[in-house]
Amino acid sequence: MNEERKAAIAIFLSIIVIFVYTNVFMAPQVVVEQAPTTTTQQQNVSSSSKPAVVLNNSTTPSSSPSSSLEVVTDNIVVKNPTHEDYLASKIITVITNVAEIKISSLGGRLLSYKLKEYKENVSDDTHLEMVKSSGMHLPLGVFLSGLNDSSVTYSIEGVSSSVKHSANTFYLAPGQEFSLNLKGMLANGIAINKKFKFNAESYLFDFDVLSSAASPDGSSIEVEWAEDQPSDYESNRYNLKSFVSLDTKDSVEREDVAGVEEALPEMLVKWTSLGDNYFTSAIISPKLSTAVKISSTQKENGDKYLSVKAKGESQIANFKIYVGPKEQNALGAAGFDLMKTIDLGWCALFGRPLLGAINFCYSIFGNYGLAIIFVTLLIKLFLLPLTKKSFISMKAMQDIQPEMKALRERVKDPAQVQQEMLAMYKRKGVNPMGGCLPMFLQIPVFLGMYNALQSSIYLRHADFALWINDLSAPEHLEILGIPVPVMVLLMGGSMFLQTLTTPTSADPNQKKIMYMMPIMFTIMFVIFPFPSGLVLYWLVNNTITFIQQYALRTERNIHPYRATFAAGAIVFAIGYVVTLL
Repeated sequence: MNEERKAAIAIFLSIIVIFVYTNVFMAPQVVVEQAPTTTTQQQNVSSSSKPAVVLNNSTTPSSSPSSSLEVVTDNIVVKNPTHEDYLASKIITVITNVAEIKISSLGGRLLSYKLKEYKENVSDDTHLEMVKSSGMHLPLGVFLSGLNDSSVTYSIEGVSSSVKHSANTFYLAPGQEFSLNLKGMLANGIAINKKFKFNAESYLFDFDVLSSAASPDGSSIEVEWAEDQPSDYESNRYNLKSFVSLDTKDSVEREDVAGVEEALPEMLVKWTSLGDNYFTSAIISPKLSTAVKISSTQKENGDKYLSVKAKGESQIANFKIYVGPKEQNALGAAGFDLMKTIDLGWCALFGRPLLGAINFCYSIFGNYGLAIIFVTLLIKLFLLPLTKKSFISMKAMQDIQPEMKALRERVKDPAQVQQEMLAMYKRKGVNPMGGCLPMFLQIPVFLGMYNALQSSIYLRHADFALWINDLSAPEHLEILGIPVPVMVLLMGGSMFLQTLTTPTSADPNQKKIMYMMPIMFTIMFVIFPFPSGLVLYWLVNNTITFIQQYALRTERNIHPYRATFAAGAIVFAIGYVVTLL
């Protein structure tokens, strides 16, 4: 196998690695929906002296999102509250520096949780909602003795007196903490206290549950983080929602929501979270050990009911809740190894320092597009020795092609041809693998950059220049109403130029295959659009590689390092100029 064919195979394998990684490991799984079944379970609480009580049966699906199901038995009414019921109840609002939180008195649950520093969409100023004011399943429900508190009406038992407030809205000043104590009663007469403690600057808050008596059946208090996923929810193939858990051995387990059917086996964990690439909601055990149950239930209307239930003790449950961005400073300040919610894949060894370098460069340039360009230039300088070694090896193989051809014509025995070729390699000082090995060594670096950019919240809604206003999303320029992926086309052109400067003595058929590679890559990027930050990285990478190879192959006395510095300065200057337009 000659050097050109090996190089072609190396490039082809790189394509396969990237394609499989993005379309198998990152693609949303297809879940076969099971036929829904409707069951009605009745809870028996015997009490002849008590009036009729409204309580909830969480395992009974409602016939529609806007209706409630009632069953009367033994003078007890079993009712599933609708979302309208939650909205109609008294609502407590807590406003911190980072979030606006609404808690319904019905169920004592989070009705809304808005992040003040993040937008829902790049085109408007609507705050992103981690908990949306919709659906029937709301976070921070309490389960005890087969009952839950969704129909319990809580009253305010106590609040921090020093916090500024107006009616049921509380405003936290910078550095201030706020405690909220709610009290309600389950249908079996057990009183429940829910205690919240918020910090003005943090996405982490305390959530404690106390019961007035132990459960009659000896069960533990369970706290649930629940979420309804609408049937029209569109999954982003590059931003899948998943459950992430850190077990007691510090091992991270990830389960895509699309791949969870019904309930997973109970696990002993330090924390479990539900989120995507950029944001997460986590239930954390301060004792670093709690049993959790994860489930995903398909409802009659096509919605999914996502649930994480964490166990406390028989009369008390202490948890910390993180609801916010997967941002390094925020996760680091929260502690509990929440940094592990960020998924940098098996190339995290490269991804973490690359992400740190991008953030450092952003602190200098104030633009993540320029930060990506600069870090890419540094990578190309660092890898230049490998590029040079690969180029020299491929050029040497090209130079001995006439002798190899003459050898094959002269010697007909394949074994003897192999021996003669090995002797020629040794005599000429040529390493037949020298051109391929550096390419394979660069793959982990590329995948590290890929995962760093893919999982970085810093690129979400990060503006670069011109029409590129979100580096985490695919780019396109509207021309006569037609979306044109300009950077992808430029990337394809840079790959073609890079192919032209790659030494080769391949036959015409092999050359056609090599020249088809840039076209295949470009088509793949158009069909399966990548985030514009990744395309920008690859465009700059290809451009600098082309300049380096041109400097290495030209007969002029151009040192590759000088060429790299000059080309890098020009590319960075162009990037800076377009940010001013």
